[in-house]
Order: sequence, then C-alpha cells, then structure tokens
Amino acid sequence: MTVNNHFSGGRADQVFQGEKFTFLSLEDPPPRALDGLPLRPPLLARRETELKRVLAGLHGGGGMAISGPPGCGKTALVLEAAHRAVERGWFPGGVLYADLGGYSGQPPLEPARLADTFLRRLGVRGRHLPRDRGHLEAMLRTRLRERAQGHGAVLMVLDDAASAEQFAALLPEAPHGVLVTSRARLAVDTLDALPLGTFSAEDSRAVLNALLSGARVRAGTAELDELAALCGHLALSLWVAAARVTEDGTVGPLLAALRAESERLAELEVDEQHSVRAAFAASYRALPAADARLLRLLGLHPGREIAPEAAAALAGAEVPETRRALRRLVNAHLLERADDQGRVRFHDLWRLYAQERLAAEEPRKKREAAWKQLVERWIQRAGQEDRGWLDRERDALLAALERDFTAGAHRRVAGLGVPLARHLALRAHPAEALAVLNRLVTVAQRQGNRRIEALLFLEMAGQYGQLGMADTEKRCFESAFLICDQIGALYEVPELAHWLGDWLREDGQPGDARWCRQQAMEARAEGDLAGRIKDLNQLALDHLAEGAFARAKEQLEAARKLGKDCSDRAARGLTRATWAELCLAQGKRGPALDHLRRSLAHSRAAGDLRPLLDRLARTHRLELAGGDMERAHARLTEGLGICRAYRLPAREREFTGLLADWHEAQGDHRRAAALRAAAEEPAVESAGPPVPEPPSPSPPRLDAITVSRYFLWPWALLLCCLTGLLATTVAPGLVPVSGSAVLWGALSVLGLGKVWTQYYTWSGGSRRPLWQLNATLPLQVLPAFAWAAWLLDGQRPVPPTLVSELAYFGFMADGVLSVQSYVSRRLPPLRD
Repeated sequence: MTVNNHFSGGRADQVFQGEKFTFLSLEDPPPRALDGLPLRPPLLARRETELKRVLAGLHGGGGMAISGPPGCGKTALVLEAAHRAVERGWFPGGVLYADLGGYSGQPPLEPARLADTFLRRLGVRGRHLPRDRGHLEAMLRTRLRERAQGHGAVLMVLDDAASAEQFAALLPEAPHGVLVTSRARLAVDTLDALPLGTFSAEDSRAVLNALLSGARVRAGTAELDELAALCGHLALSLWVAAARVTEDGTVGPLLAALRAESERLAELEVDEQHSVRAAFAASYRALPAADARLLRLLGLHPGREIAPEAAAALAGAEVPETRRALRRLVNAHLLERADDQGRVRFHDLWRLYAQERLAAEEPRKKREAAWKQLVERWIQRAGQEDRGWLDRERDALLAALERDFTAGAHRRVAGLGVPLARHLALRAHPAEALAVLNRLVTVAQRQGNRRIEALLFLEMAGQYGQLGMADTEKRCFESAFLICDQIGALYEVPELAHWLGDWLREDGQPGDARWCRQQAMEARAEGDLAGRIKDLNQLALDHLAEGAFARAKEQLEAARKLGKDCSDRAARGLTRATWAELCLAQGKRGPALDHLRRSLAHSRAAGDLRPLLDRLARTHRLELAGGDMERAHARLTEGLGICRAYRLPAREREFTGLLADWHEAQGDHRRAAALRAAAEEPAVESAGPPVPEPPSPSPPRLDAITVSRYFLWPWALLLCCLTGLLATTVAPGLVPVSGSAVLWGALSVLGLGKVWTQYYTWSGGSRRPLWQLNATLPLQVLPAFAWAAWLLDGQRPVPPTLVSELAYFGFMADGVLSVQSYVSRRLPPLRD
C-alpha cells in the first residue's frame, strides 16, 4: 500500500507514521511517606505531657488543633509529633503538609487552593482537577478514601491557620489523622483542642541550658532564671536570647539591656524571621480595628489583671460589648483568662507591645482621656467600700495612685487614696497604707489644707503603731498636735483628743483622759454614730482603769443602745470587746467569753483584720484557760489562715507561738518546741513594700489671723505689761497707769510666757504635747480668769487709764480666745 503524505505549516521535531498507535502516559510516582513533612526541628522544652496528648489523639485516626500565642512552639510540637507518628508506622499512606499562611502578612491560603495542592500531591493531574470549590473538596475526600484502601492512612498537617474556614471542609475521616496549628482558638467538631502556653520557670531554664550547651558561656542559675523571666518564658524569645548570648559570649550585656522595658522588644530580635516584635505584629495586624484599639488601650491599665468594667472605662464602651471584645482577644491568645468572672491579663511581652502601639497610634489627649475615665470609674467604685473588689484591685489602685501623684492630679489622688488607705488599714497592710497616707499628706500640704493634714498624721501614727515603731508613731502624733494647735483646733479633732486621752491614761491620769474624751464627744458630728460609740467605749475603759465598774457599765449601756441604730459592725464589735474586758475585771469569765464570741462575729462581718486577730487571740487564751481545747485550736486555725491569706508574717509568728502553747497544754512537747523555733525565726518580708518615713508637717501660713495670733497679739500684751512695769518702777510718770509694781511684774511674766509659748507653737519647737498642754494652759487661761474674778468681785485692779485698760481687756480677750479652743467646731470629713 502506497501512502502519500503532505506536510506543511512548519517544522516538527518528531513525526510518527503508522496505522495504529498506542500511547502510554506515565504519571509521576506517588510521594513517599515523609515527602510532605518538613525536617524535624529541635524540641526546645520538655513538652512531653503535651506530646503524649497529641500522639494519643492521633493514634487510630483522629485530630488535634493546637493553638497558642505567637512564638510559643506550636509548630515545633506538631512536627515532632508528626515525625514520631510516622516512625511508628501509623500513617503509611504519607503526609500532606501545608503552611496556610494565616499570619504571614500575605492573604491566607484559600480552601480551593489548598484542595488543589493536596490533590496534585495525591497524583491528580491539573487537567483533571475541577474548577469549583465544592467538586475539589469532594474529589479530595474521595482520593483520601482511595488512598486509605490502597496505601494506608494519611497524616494531614496544617500549619498557621487563620480560621477554621480555611480547612474545615477538607478534613478527612478516620483512619486519617489531622494536626492543625493556629494562633487563635479553633472550634472544629472533629478536632480536639489543645491550648499551648508559655514554659514554666524550670522548663525555661532547661531550654536555655540546652541551647547554650554547645557554646562556651558560663551562666549561673540565677542569671538564667532572670533571663527567662525577662523573656516571658516564651519559646521564640528564649531562642533569640540564647542566640544573642552565644554571640556575646556572656549573659551580662543582654540582661542589662532587657531590664529596660522600653528596649526589651527591640533586643529580642536576631533577624526578621526571628523577631518577637515581628511575630506579635502579625497577630496585631489580623485584628479588627475596634479590637486592636481596645488591646492597645489596655496597655494603660497598671494592674496585673484587668476587669471588664475597667476595660470598658478605658475604651469608653458598654460593659457587655467590652466583654465580647475581651473574649475575642482571649481566643486570639493575645490576652489570658484570669478567672471565671471575665477578668483577663497580659503576657508580659504583649503588654510592652500594646504600650508601644498605644504610644504610636493613640494621640496623647485620647490617652489622657481614657486614663481619666478609668480612674474616675475606680474612684466611684472605691467609694462603695466593696472589700472584695478592693482586695482584687489593690495593686492596680496603688499603681494608679502613684501615677496620678507624679502627674499632679491631686483631686484624683485624694478621691482614690482615702478609701484605699482605709481599706489597707482594715486589711492589716500598714506599710502599704502608710505609702498611700504619705502621698495624701503631701497633697494636703500642697493644697494648704492643714486640718486634713493633721487627720492624716493621726492615721499614720496608728499605722506606725501597728508596725511597732513607737518613736515614729509619737512623731506623727506630735505633728498632728502641732498643726491643730497652730490652727486653733486643738480640741476640735476627736481623733486627736482620743490620742491625748490614751497617753494620759497610760501615764496614770485617767481623770484627765476622761476630760479629753468629753472634748472628743463634743467635737463629734451628731450623725456620726460609730464615732460616738467609740467615744463611749474609751470613756468606759478610762472608768475601768480607775476601778469604777458601775460608771463603765453606764457608758457601755449607752454605746449598746446607739449600736442598735448603727450599721457599722466594727463599732458594735468594739462595744462587745469592751464589755468582755469589764466582765474579766469583775472576774466573770463566762460572760466575757460570750461577749468576745459576739465581737468576733461583728469583726468578721466588718472585715477589720487587726481587731479580729486581736480578739481571736484573746478568745483563744480564755478558752485554753477554761479547758475548751477544741474551740481554742479552732481560733488559732482561723487566725493562721487569715495571716497566710493576707501575708501578715508578724501576726503569723504570734499565732504560731500560741499554737505552740496549745500543743504544750496537750502534752506534745516536741511539736511545741518546733513551733516555738519557727515562731522565733525572723520573718522574710522582702516581697512587702518598704515602710516610708513620715513627712515633716507643713509650716503655718503667714495670713492675717496667724500673724495676729502668734506675733501681734502676744507682743502687744507683753509691751503693754512692760510699759506698766516701767511706769511703776524705773520711769514713774512715763504713762498714766496705776497699780503696784508687783501686779505689773506678774503681768509681764505672764506676757513673756505667752510670747514664748506662741512662738514655740508656731515654729514647731515644742515637741512634747502633754508638757506643752500643762505649761500653756495656765499661761493662757488663768490670767483671764483672774481678771474676770476681780471684775465679778466689783473691784477693778487698776483705774481706767489707757495702758491699764489695754492690759485688762487684752488678757480678757486672750482668755476668751483660749477658752474657745475647748468649744468644739465641726471638722470636714476626711474624704473631702
């Protein structure tokens, strides 16, 4: 057969001629089991617990979704688990791996493209691939079923997923396995969730030791622990720190650089691929605008934990809306859940990043407005005296107070500091209370409010007394005494009158102490029931010191009647405790115990820890003496629990000593000796704040009243008296006066004493209140009383000449002004 062929149109490399042709198309061989799996990375920490959980989820066909903050080691954990699973022969069909690019800064991998990639890996040619997403997903599932029948189970590893929508429709059924990593929590029914966090301190040290084992770097345990803490125990930051230390050859330079918070993120960087800031930026860019703004505004919050109400105040949003936003940030692993009430907290490095973005993206006025909204919200809440809330927010409130004090926001410092100081005093945190009171004193001095300053000094005296610092306590009391004396309000401050009364009672002068209590009662505002109950209890104790049991009982009965209308449980508890002291003085141990137990109930309800601990110890001793061992032990257990819960080491040692006595009474001498040894050990209170020194009292203001009272008035009286003395002795006829030289000499001595005491009071030279009282009262009051007595007797001491009249009416007016100090005037409350 002859065949004529005609070719045209160009040149062909190969030409085949024949009747029948059979063409064979050879596909690429299927990938081997590990073709799709990246190399095994070094597992940087002891993640054996998490690794076992991942492997258990994979065995027999299953899946795990591992989520966590950027740089925590999710990919390393997943790749290690995948390699181990393949080595154990669980997935003979191979591994399908894909980087979904959820936080790469580029558009994430779409489901259709992911299915296309996996189908090509499974041997499907491009021309056979459907174009629509639904058919691609169906073909992938079909091919995976066929793969399981022909080759065995396949492991699908998906790294850096942005959301479940990227892969949820592509997930295979058993016996195939799936591992997914993401920075956000993923809710997929067929996958078990495993949140991955930062390392523990021990694991962080192990990571650093492993990374530095090949380098000749000497680093002590303390240095490694500090380095790990500054890195936030984050895997990426630890790796970067180890690289930096290896480069430097020593730990010191990096530690010094990381201690500066403003430079920490900049130091934790080797290159673009190994940068903590770059890893955080990828997550931050993926946030919606409102959530990103909330995150950076949270960088203003000074506390460790952030309540939804505080976050709402910063953002200027409603609380329910803010709760939802916080939940999204927690699910994105940018915040950590602190409790089941919606409170959240930052990772240390994330807080620094949020503060960086805040400074870069929020104008200064908006930052100040957000901060003001937060503090105003706190002031409002603190005024409600919610003890539980104040306990939770204590550290944040202290930091906020310090920040506002530095900024000169005196009104906010006063509004927040007063309820905070009261709460810290109730919770037996004297050092922290003194720090707050110190700031409040400074604010009162800058505002020129000397009465408030005096009250704050009295509060400080009480806190120093709790710490056993008697000399400093006395100094604060003397400062308060000096200020009140300088402003003419010596008996207008009930708290000062009680301090004077306590000193007089301890000095063995209960009668004078009662007089001070009367001044306190007259100065007390009528509606202050709790204060009046305190006055009556102090009067009862004064009568008790004199052995006047009937009068003490009268005062306590009056206090009990007032307590029926008083909601202050602390005041009612004080009355019960004083009743107990009266019963003990009368030898009635049973009624005394009953009163003490009732006072305990009031103290627990009031949350006032110091009197609660005092009364627990008192009740324990009485019950131990009465042989009620079980109840006595219960008091100690409660007291020790309070001391440990509120970190009160000094009181804990006291109760430990009482527990030793209890064991001694039980015959357990060995246990008692061990407890006594523990009680005698010095307390480790390094974590507590330092005790501040009290400030100096402010000098008196040189206004018209002060100048007249301390300078013009006493010098005018002295000059008048000296003129009369000269006119009756060395210069007769100098001025028209009458009267004997003895009278004018006595008046001159009194005038000189007046000048001296007023000057010393003004200058702060007199620092002994009881002595000053005894010295100045006769000098100020007795001359006026003497002139008044002569006048009432119908005999004027001198004829009505000018100098005589000036001296006469001058001392009369001085006496009236002096007596006026005993007449109480109301004092504005401390919170104003």
